[in-house]
Amino acid sequence: MIPSRDSVSRAGLDDVYESVLHNIKIHILTDNAFQLAITFRLWTDSYRRLNYITFTLHYLTDDFELKTFTLKTELMEGVKSGEKIQKAVNETKKEFAITDKKLCSVTDAGTNVKRALTLANIDHNLVIVDEIKKLQKF
Repeated sequence: MIPSRDSVSRAGLDDVYESVLHNIKIHILTDNAFQLAITFRLWTDSYRRLNYITFTLHYLTDDFELKTFTLKTELMEGVKSGEKIQKAVNETKKEFAITDKKLCSVTDAGTNVKRALTLANIDHNLVIVDEIKKLQKF
């Protein structure tokens, strides 16, 4: 019996995920990335009203080539506290084998985000979106 496209795609997702995870880890190691920037965005699905967090990793290679990888998106149930975000950050660091790397981040003014990064011992700088919009006019 030939499987349906739904069962094939669901069965194949784990393999695709594991392959991408492996490739990202290999890139980080072979590029000798020692200082990384991790960014994340908290967002809400407007249809189902579920909260998510998406992690992205950025770094420069020895040749100053910018590498950017979207690491994952996961559900954030309940209150989005600094402690809960920190837990998600730390789990992501473990999952992608970057716990021993120097991390920095750029954040908005959200107190929960700033607290999470402080708790996770990640250097962070504030970006003010309104100021960036003003700069784009020049």
